[in-house]
Amino acid sequence: MSVFLTACGNDRVEPKEAADVTANALVYGKDMDKVKKVFGQDGSDSEKDFEKGFKQSFKSTITSSTGTTANIDKQVDELYTALRNRVKEKATYTTKVTKEDKENPEVTYSIKGLDMGAVQQKLASEIQKEVTSDASLAADQDKLMPKVLEIYTNEIKKAEAVSTPTDVKLKLKVNSKDEGKWQMENETTFVQNLMQAFYMGNM
Repeated sequence: MSVFLTACGNDRVEPKEAADVTANALVYGKDMDKVKKVFGQDGSDSEKDFEKGFKQSFKSTITSSTGTTANIDKQVDELYTALRNRVKEKATYTTKVTKEDKENPEVTYSIKGLDMGAVQQKLASEIQKEVTSDASLAADQDKLMPKVLEIYTNEIKKAEAVSTPTDVKLKLKVNSKDEGKWQMENETTFVQNLMQAFYMGNM
């Protein structure tokens, strides 16, 4: 049995490749066919979970902070699509193995995600122009928020990447269900940190 497990263990992909496949699948929608080879599952749920969580959190933040009762589902969908597309176009990363270990390696991503700080500065400026030209917007959140999201989406479509990368660490361990596969440690936290770096740059 030990000989069999050792042989299976040798089938695990290199940690750097595992990290690259992870980012390519989650962020760029590439290498989806390789995820199962690396982790033993297809990985599509992580992408869907991130999208669902992002939209719910975004809408909740908007609603609680502004008190708007406007239906902004369509605008949020459009904003997310613009954000995802721009990340694919502009965000870049490199990977480096920072802990050489056959069973518990670590790989560090250096990520240049979207410069959302600059986007939000531009957003604030554009909103001010809108309110100046139509004073009724300032007193009507239900009227203002769709306009804000429209401007936000348009600015995201023009976003550039940050110049200073953000580092995110991926810790791997041998998959407890399949010695020939990897498993992420603290997967939920890692995915959140990875996506934050790509989608929000150094904010």
